[in-house]
Amino acid sequence: MLPPSEIEAIYNNHSEKLYRFFYFKIRDQQEAEDLTSDTFHLLIKKLKQVEIENPINFLYGIAKNLFKVYLREKYQIKTCPFLEEFHDFQKYTEEYLEKENSQTSEELLLKYLPQLPEKQKEIIELRLIQKLTPTEIGEKINKDLNYVRTTQKRAVKNLRRIITCTP
Repeated sequence: MLPPSEIEAIYNNHSEKLYRFFYFKIRDQQEAEDLTSDTFHLLIKKLKQVEIENPINFLYGIAKNLFKVYLREKYQIKTCPFLEEFHDFQKYTEEYLEKENSQTSEELLLKYLPQLPEKQKEIIELRLIQKLTPTEIGEKINKDLNYVRTTQKRAVKNLRRIITCTP
C-alpha cells in the first residue's frame, strides 16, 4: 500500500483536474464533486486491497469507468461508444480541459447558439454579441421590453440545457 503522503500528493495533483473535467462534461457542480470524490474513494479502497504499479493510471481508469456509469444511468444506454476509443483517459482529460479553457465565452456561445430557436438566437446575438441593451433590442425588432427579457431568459435556460446535454 502507498504511504498516506503519496496518496495525498496524488489527490493534490489530480483532484482539481478531475473535478473540472467532470464539471465541464456534465455542468453540474454537485455531480462533478460526487464523481471526483467517488473516484478517489475507489482508488483508496483498491490501494488497501492490492499493490498497484501505477496508481495515477489506475485513478484515471476509475474516473473513465465512473463517467461511463454516470452516462449510462443518465441516458439509460448500455454502452458509451465515444469513450471506448480513449485508452489514455488522463491524456484525454487534459486535452479536453485545455481545449475548453482556451475557448473564450464568446467562442463557446457561438458554438451552441445555432441550436437555439430562431427568436431566441436573434435576441442572444443582439444582446451578447452586438452588446445592445434590452430596450435597444426591443426598438430594433419592434417588440416590447417584456418580450425581450422573457425571450432572453428562455434562451439562457435553453443554452444551459444544451451545454449540459452535450457529450
